[in-house]
Amino acid sequence: MSRELYYECDARSFDSVVRRDIEVTDEDIKNLCEQMKEVAIANSKSNLQRSSVKDVTKNVLLSWGILKKDENEKIYPTNAYVYLTGQGGLRSMIQCAVFKGTTREEIIPCKYDSVDADHGFVIVSNESENGEKFSLVNMQGEILIDSQYDYMAFLDGDSNVLCVRKDGSDFYGLIDLNNEIIADLSEREENNEYIQINSMFISDGTISVSWSNGTEELFDYSGNKLAEYSSYVRYGE
Repeated sequence: MSRELYYECDARSFDSVVRRDIEVTDEDIKNLCEQMKEVAIANSKSNLQRSSVKDVTKNVLLSWGILKKDENEKIYPTNAYVYLTGQGGLRSMIQCAVFKGTTREEIIPCKYDSVDADHGFVIVSNESENGEKFSLVNMQGEILIDSQYDYMAFLDGDSNVLCVRKDGSDFYGLIDLNNEIIADLSEREENNEYIQINSMFISDGTISVSWSNGTEELFDYSGNKLAEYSSYVRYGE
């Protein structure tokens, strides 16, 4: 810790310090690049995320400060490289937090497995014996909705509506920031047929929901059903 404070006072980070005592070969760099891409793909939660993972190259590592060149264009690793590869006997611990603005004042405590800031709020999650559980936190670190959902995301990027799933009760639907249900979109049975949601979207402050039986419903943000109609009839007119 004292070394890190020393480098901060000198306007440098400990991670960026060049390690001239450690040799790094092109093969070493290639292996690290491949490992970093493999980890990124393994941590992706959807096919879309996996397909967007790009190759890590030597130039990428240089731009990230994991490698550095000297005046003779020779490449040396930095402490960041040492941390990533486990060389040099450095003990490391990674902590993550969300900061507001450019100051280093901690906003979200370093106690979550994942953190996703969006629209002035933060969706966080932790692994438990019952799987991953999601919560909603504000930028002051206050928990608005505690860890009771197995999935949570803002609907179409709208900061007023959350799409959530609760596996234990088979609940899937939309809630507001007070954890009040706007629309229950769980699978339901009608006339011995299971009806599932096909799609939903937000337009002009209302939420349109399309079901597998051709029914469409329109809700406001307070959970009031404004209209229900058959899409087959509407589009056939």
